[in-house]
Amino acid sequence: MSRKHQAADRINILMAAAQQTGGGAGRAGERLAEALRAEGHSVRSFVRDNLANDPYCTKTEYWRFRPVAAWLAKRGFPELGHLSTLLWRCHADFAAADVVHLHNIHGEYLSILGLPIWGWDKPLVWTLHDFWPLTGNCATPRSCDRWKAACGRCPLTGVYPMARVDRSRLYRKLKPRLIRAARPRLVTPSRWLADRVREVPELRTLPIRVIRYPIDTDIFNPAEDRAALRATFGLQADPPTVVMTGNSWDDPFKGGEDALRALIATRESTPNMQLLVVGSGSERLLARSGLPGMAAPFLKARGRLRDAYAAADVCLFPSRAENYPLTILEAFASGTPVVAYSVGGVPEQIQNGLSGFVARDGDFAGLAAGIRAFLSDPLRSRVAGDVGRDFVIRTSSVETVRRQYEEEYRLALAAWKARRGRRTARMKRGVFSRTIARWLGWDIRPTASEPAAVAAQSRQPDVLGGLA
Repeated sequence: MSRKHQAADRINILMAAAQQTGGGAGRAGERLAEALRAEGHSVRSFVRDNLANDPYCTKTEYWRFRPVAAWLAKRGFPELGHLSTLLWRCHADFAAADVVHLHNIHGEYLSILGLPIWGWDKPLVWTLHDFWPLTGNCATPRSCDRWKAACGRCPLTGVYPMARVDRSRLYRKLKPRLIRAARPRLVTPSRWLADRVREVPELRTLPIRVIRYPIDTDIFNPAEDRAALRATFGLQADPPTVVMTGNSWDDPFKGGEDALRALIATRESTPNMQLLVVGSGSERLLARSGLPGMAAPFLKARGRLRDAYAAADVCLFPSRAENYPLTILEAFASGTPVVAYSVGGVPEQIQNGLSGFVARDGDFAGLAAGIRAFLSDPLRSRVAGDVGRDFVIRTSSVETVRRQYEEEYRLALAAWKARRGRRTARMKRGVFSRTIARWLGWDIRPTASEPAAVAAQSRQPDVLGGLA
């Protein structure tokens, strides 16, 4: 392709996310951004936390508005307070964007009142990583279905991202109307979540598409020598090995107690098994299991996380509330079968009995049976790992996901132009906009060149990934 054609096809994308690394949503957004840049597109991000010091990320909250944001947050409105984000059109990155791609927008770093403004100014694509856009502000309603019509008196008040003051009834009325006014193209990683979106009357008319999370199968790949990998974690070479990865095993939604019950039940038939636990609270979980093994509270590099998956015979994923977890995809790409609960989009990932096992939610005995099946038959574990990796390559390769998002960006741009009658979404900033941007500190940032920025990004340590 000629340089002229490459320039014509280049898309300026602005992403907005609570953080561009760490956790499932952050890791998925980061991988997509890397793939788009590699293809020649421009990608910058507005974030709350820049954990990896990514030179492409900008924190857009402003100190002059923090007292207002804190005052509103204490009164139950954490997503309304950062009023400076209503002025994003004054920011150079927003003005230059062809498309704005929203990810998680809860987390007290913007005001959702800006949604209609952003949708008027720019084409919007919004990847939904959890239930938050559909509910009165909880991210994982589990068995509660009141969000389909109205919320209120929420039992999850005070559980992140819910504030300590219950405003769920108001939020449930407000958010769908703001979203519909913004007219985004919605993307979900699972059919399960897409079906839930269609249950909200105000959102049924919005275009929605399922695009899976991207996985770098060059980094996450099967082990040639499991014994050598186990040695790097201080594990014994021969015993059957279970791996568990999680952001925090103190989070009750992540199923730590269910994992303990399943592991103790498995230990009776496989007394020589060992356990590798990754994530915050891993030492306590390992100690309570009574199993030999190792705990790794934190893994920096993606390759090291791959080593944890590839060193095991099976990955146990006991989470009780999920959308389309990266943990399962990364374990599969690393050649390791997964045993998990049948929640959210998990049944779309695991071919029951082939690439892993799914048990009914809360059936820890079912988890134990799945673990035993793979620990007792190493050949079955290897074959299941191959099946899982093939699934990831077919559905979640970086190239496949990138192409699908490129299509979404162009569809969003075409629809926006049809509504607005404009040839381009890029905006020229006038004197007033530039003055506002300087007052807010938005025009002050590092001036690293593109190659230098890429190199700097590649040197940054990775936090624990693979969590949704």
